Amino acid sequence: MIESERMCYIRTHQKQLRVDKYKNLKEVPRQNTNSSSTGKPMILPSSFTGCARYNAENYKDAMAICKWYGYPDLFITFTCNPKWPEILRYVQKRGLKPEDRPDILCRIFKIKLDQLIRDLKEGKIFGKAQACYDIHYRTPSVERLSFHLPDEQSIVFEDDEPLEDVMNKSGINSSMFLKWMDCNKKSQKARNLTYCEFPTEFVWHKKGRKEWRERDQRYSIGRIYYVPPDSGELYYLSSLLNIVKGPTCYKDIRTVNGVLYSTFKEACYALGLLEDDKEYIDGITEASFWGSAQYLRTLFVTLLISGSMSRSEFVYEKIWKFLADDVLFRQRSILQITDLMLSEEQLKDHTLALIENLLQSNGRSLSQFPPMPLPDHDLVSHGLNKLIQGELCYDRTSMDLEHKRLSSCLTDEQKGVYDEIMNALARDEGGVFFLYGYGGTGKTFMWKTLSAAIRSQGEIVLNVASSGIASLLLPGEWIGDGKEGEPNDGEAIIKIPDELLIKDEVNSPVASIVESVYPFISHNLDDAKYFQKRAILVPTNECVEVVNEHLLSIIPGEEKIYLSSDNICASDRNVRGNQELYTSDFLNTIKCSGLPNHTLKLKIRVPVMLLRNIDQPNGLCNGTRLVITQLDNHIIEAKIISGNNIGHKLKIIFLPFPTPGHILPMADLAKTLASHGVECIIITTPANAPLFQTSDNNLPITIHALPFPAADVGLPPGIENFSKIASDDMRSKIFTGIHMLGSATQDLIRDLLPLDCIVSDMFYPWTSDFAAEIGVPRVFQLTSSIFSSCCGLCVKFNAPHEQVENDDDFVTLPSLPHKIEMRKSQIPLWVRIPNRFTYLMNVIREAELKSTWVLANTFGEAEKEYEECYNKLTGIKVLNIGPLFFCNKKEDDKASSAELDCWKTCLDWLDQKKPRSVLYISFGSLTLFPDEQLHEIAAGLEASGHDFIWAVKQKKAEKTEESNEDEQWSVDEFRKKMEASNKGLIIQGWAPQKLILQHQAIGGMVTHCGWNTLLEGVSIAGVPIITWPQFAEQFYNERLVVDVLKIGVAVGVTQWCNLEDTGKEFVSREKVETAVRAVMDSSEIAAEMRQRAKKLSETSKGAVKNGGSSQANLLAFLDELKTRRSKAV
Repeated sequence: MIESERMCYIRTHQKQLRVDKYKNLKEVPRQNTNSSSTGKPMILPSSFTGCARYNAENYKDAMAICKWYGYPDLFITFTCNPKWPEILRYVQKRGLKPEDRPDILCRIFKIKLDQLIRDLKEGKIFGKAQACYDIHYRTPSVERLSFHLPDEQSIVFEDDEPLEDVMNKSGINSSMFLKWMDCNKKSQKARNLTYCEFPTEFVWHKKGRKEWRERDQRYSIGRIYYVPPDSGELYYLSSLLNIVKGPTCYKDIRTVNGVLYSTFKEACYALGLLEDDKEYIDGITEASFWGSAQYLRTLFVTLLISGSMSRSEFVYEKIWKFLADDVLFRQRSILQITDLMLSEEQLKDHTLALIENLLQSNGRSLSQFPPMPLPDHDLVSHGLNKLIQGELCYDRTSMDLEHKRLSSCLTDEQKGVYDEIMNALARDEGGVFFLYGYGGTGKTFMWKTLSAAIRSQGEIVLNVASSGIASLLLPGEWIGDGKEGEPNDGEAIIKIPDELLIKDEVNSPVASIVESVYPFISHNLDDAKYFQKRAILVPTNECVEVVNEHLLSIIPGEEKIYLSSDNICASDRNVRGNQELYTSDFLNTIKCSGLPNHTLKLKIRVPVMLLRNIDQPNGLCNGTRLVITQLDNHIIEAKIISGNNIGHKLKIIFLPFPTPGHILPMADLAKTLASHGVECIIITTPANAPLFQTSDNNLPITIHALPFPAADVGLPPGIENFSKIASDDMRSKIFTGIHMLGSATQDLIRDLLPLDCIVSDMFYPWTSDFAAEIGVPRVFQLTSSIFSSCCGLCVKFNAPHEQVENDDDFVTLPSLPHKIEMRKSQIPLWVRIPNRFTYLMNVIREAELKSTWVLANTFGEAEKEYEECYNKLTGIKVLNIGPLFFCNKKEDDKASSAELDCWKTCLDWLDQKKPRSVLYISFGSLTLFPDEQLHEIAAGLEASGHDFIWAVKQKKAEKTEESNEDEQWSVDEFRKKMEASNKGLIIQGWAPQKLILQHQAIGGMVTHCGWNTLLEGVSIAGVPIITWPQFAEQFYNERLVVDVLKIGVAVGVTQWCNLEDTGKEFVSREKVETAVRAVMDSSEIAAEMRQRAKKLSETSKGAVKNGGSSQANLLAFLDELKTRRSKAV
C-alpha cells in the first residue's frame, strides 16, 4: 500500500519532465521547436526505496565509507569456563580435576565456539530482518559526485517547454562537475584535491546559485557514480577522476606528465590504469635503449612465467627484433664466420631457442604458452646438455681462490673429512659419505669447501638440499623435496619491556625508530652493506606503509609514482555482476599481504623487497632485497643486496690517466656502460674529477677523488693533468705522483669489493697483477687506434729500425696486413734510444699481455684487419666498441668545458658558408707551436684561398734582440684581418670541436693525429684529413689515415719529438698551401678521399646503433661479465 502511494506521488506531483544531454539539444533542427518529442521520460529515481538502483547506490555508499574508515568488524570475547557442566561430568567420573585434562577443555571450547558462530551466521538469533531504512543525517555523509563528458551534462526540462527557452536557462552550465573545475581555477586548496577528496573540504550548494563553497564544519565522503566499462570514454573519465588533482578543464584531465592525449582512454593507458599488452610492449621497447638483448629476453621470460601478458604471441611479434639484437653476433662468434648473414626467420628461430633455454632453467617451456611460436628443435638441442654447460662455466680462478681461503680455515677434524673425500675422488673410487653433526658445527662450511675444490678443477658438483632454506646456504644449490613449513595461526599479546623500546619525547615514534635503525641514511645510500645489516619489523601492513612513507620522505631524489591496473578476474562466473559491485575505484583500495598497494612510490637508491619469485636461478625470489637504480615509465631496475647474488648489477672500476687523450674516451665509456645499467666507479684526483661530471644525474656513476700528492713531488697545487705541464720535469713529477697513489687506489678498490672488472689504460700496469689478486679481470682500454698498437708491437718484437743507420732512411714494418713504410726518425725516440721511459713502456706492454680483454675506441669497418692482427700478436681478444663519443648526445655536455659561449659565434659564422667549403684546424690540447710556425700556417691558409676555422694555441717563446718579419706578426692582427675579409675565424683557446665538425660547412680538417681528434674527424665530419703528427703514436696514426684508409695527405713532418718539443720541426707555408689544396680543391683525388671519408662516417654511426658491430661487442662484453659474475658466485 505504502509503495503504491509513493508511486502515485511520483506520477502526480511532478510535471511531465524530460531529461537529455546538452549536446543533443543543440543538435535538434531549428524547425522543431517543440520539446515534447525530445528526450526520455523520467520514471523512477534512485531514491525510491527498494528499487534496484536504490540498493546499488546505497551499497556503493557503504563501500565508500569502508574505503575511508576501513571495513566493519565485530569484536566478541569468548572464554572457556572450566566449570561448564559438560567438563565437570567428564572429569568427576574419572576422579580428575579440569586442569588435569587441558585437551578436554580445548575440545569443549572449540565445539561451543563453532556453535556460536553458526548461531550468529545461520541461526538468526536476533530474528529475521523485516526492513531497513537509512538515517537521513548520518555521519559521515556520502556525497555522490556526478560527472559527464564535454557538453553532455543532463538538462531537465518540462514537456511543453520551448527548446530555445531551455537552451537559454541560466543554470544550464552549472553542473556539479563543471562547477568543480571552476572552483579549481580559483582555489589553491581545491587544486590539491581529487574529485573524490573534494567533499572533505568543500560543500556543494544545490539551491540558488549552484556552486562549491569551502566547508566550515564536519566533512563528507565523496563517491563518483559507477560507470560500466562498456561506457567508452565516460568510463575512462571516471578512472582518471580518482587520480587527477585540481583540473580546470577537460584538457587538464587528459594531460599526463605534461603530454596532452586526445582521448581519456589514452590518458588512462599513459597512467597505467588499464590492463593491456601495450604497456609490456612499451616497457620492453623502453628497456631496449639501455638493456642488453640477454636482459630483454630474461624480462620477456619473466612476463611469460608470471602470466602478465594476455596475448604473449602478439607482444613477441612486436618486440622480437629487440630480443634478437645480439643473435647475429653470437652466431658469428660461435661459427667463426665474420660475414655470416641470417634471414629473419632464422633470427626468430635462434631467439626462440634462447628464450626456450631461459624457460627451461625455470622448469617451463614455450609449449606451455600457446600460441607462442616454437623454435626449431635442432636449434634448441644443439650443443652440449644445458645443465652440464652451466656447471662447467664456473670461473676456475675464482673457485681456486675461494678454495684456498676456505681450506685454510678447516679444523683438524674437518681436514680429515676433506682429505678422505678428495682422495676418493682422486682415485675415482666413488662411494657414499655421511657427515653427521649438530647445527653450527660446520657442515655447510665443509660443503662449500668441497664444492670450491672440485669446481676449481673443472669438475661438476651438485649441492642438493631438502629444503629451500638450506639450499640458500649452498653454492649452486638444488632443492630436492622443496620447502616444507608448519602453520602458525596462534595469537598472543606480549608486553615489550621499556628497555627494549626506542622512545623519543620530541620526535614521532616512527622517526625515532628509523633514526635509530638507519642512522645517517643519506650518507650511506650507496653502501649496500649498510642496508644488508638493518631491517625494521612491524606487526601490520598499515605500519609498513607509515614506515615506508617516512623513509621515502628522507631519501633525496625525485619521487616516481606507479599505479596498478585492477579488475575482476575474467574467469569468475558472475563477472558482469561483480564488475558493477566491485568497481575499479573500490578494487584500488584493497590492501592485503603479498600484493603491493594501488599506488607505489619509489625513488632511485631506495631499498625494496620482492614479494614473489620472479627469476630463482638469478636470485630474484620472494624476500630478496634490492636497491632501485633506475626508474622508467614501465621498467624498474634494481640491484640485489642480499643472498648469493648480491650486486647482480655489474660494478666496474675505471682508472683514467690524467691527460685529455685518456680521460675523454674513458669518460665516454663510463657514460655508455652506465646507460646500460652498469654501476661505474671512477677513481681520479680532485682537479680531474670535474671532467667526468655529467648532466644526467640518473646515470649510476660515482666519482672517488684521491688527494694528489702535489707537494710531495714538487708540483704547485692543482697541477694534476698533462695539459697544464710546461716542462719534461713536470711530466716526470706527475708520473711519480700517480705512482705514489697506487697503494691508496688499491685500498679503495678493496673497500669497494665485490666488483666485476677493472678498466684501466696503459699507464696503470700494476692493475693486471692486482686484478688477478682480487679475482677480477683487468680490461685494458686502448686510448689509441688498434693499428698504432699493432705497429708498436711489430717494432718491439722485430726491431726493424735497427736494420738501417740514418734517421732519414725508410723502415718497413713487418707482420702487418698492409705495407707500411716510415722514416726511422718517425719511430718514437724511446724505442730508438733506450731511456727511463723505455723501461716503463716495456712494463706497460707486459701488463697489456696479461689483460683479459682489450676495449678499443674504434669501429670494425675502419680497422677490421688490424683487429685480427692484434689478436695474433697478443693472443688477446680486442673488442671494437666505438666511437664512444656518440653516447654524449646532449648539447650542453658537448659545450660544458667552454670558458666562453664561443660555440654560438662559431656556428653563426659557419652558417654563412657553403657546404664542404671550410677547413677546420686543431692540434689538440698538448701540441703548441712557436709564432714563427704559426705565421707560416697562417700564410699557407691565406694563400690557399679556402675558408677556414682555426683553434690557435701559442707556445711562449723567449724574446731575442734580433728583429725579423715574424716578430711583427701576431695572432690578434691576423684574426682581425680574417674577420674583415670573412675568410677565416680564429679561436684562441678552447673550441667546441664536436659541434664544429657536425656542421655541414666543414669540408676538411688539419690535425696532429691524436686518436680522439682523428676519430671525431672521421666519424662526425666524414671529411679528408691533413696530418701533422708530433709525438706519442701520432706518426703511426698518420700512416693509418694516409696509407690504409686513404682519406688524407701528410703535411710533411719527419721528426718524432718529445712533448715539450712540439712544433720544433719547421713546415713552410708552401707545404701548408699544397696540403690544403690537395684536400679542399675539386680534384679527382680529393673527390675520392671525400667519398671514402663519407662512407666511413656513415659506417661509424651505424656501428653504435642497435645491431651495429660496436653495439653488439659492447653487449657481448657485458653478457660475459654477467656470466662470470653468476658462475663465480
